[in-house]
Amino acid sequence: TSGAEGHAVTASAGGTVTINGGSVGSSGYQSVVLYADGGTIVVEDVDFAYVNGRRYGAANGGQILVSKAYSPAEPTSIAAGCAVTDNGDGYWLIAEA
Repeated sequence: TSGAEGHAVTASAGGTVTINGGSVGSSGYQSVVLYADGGTIVVEDVDFAYVNGRRYGAANGGQILVSKAYSPAEPTSIAAGCAVTDNGDGYWLIAEA
């Protein structure tokens, strides 16, 4: 995506998106590449081709689960208002702080 404040991948209203490979990116001002707006995004493996804003963002109860096999270190580039915790089941959990 390339629009200002755009989202390349969005899970909303209880929906689930699973990413297992591929490449995503966003070049818009204050954009968020993976945005969970009330839904869940499960990241098994992804290549962030380009990121002008943030990699991850969550709102309205949404969550992003990032596989520790893919990202052994805590994921970085979190949108404002989000926190990363160890989900205890092999995933980092990104959700609203």
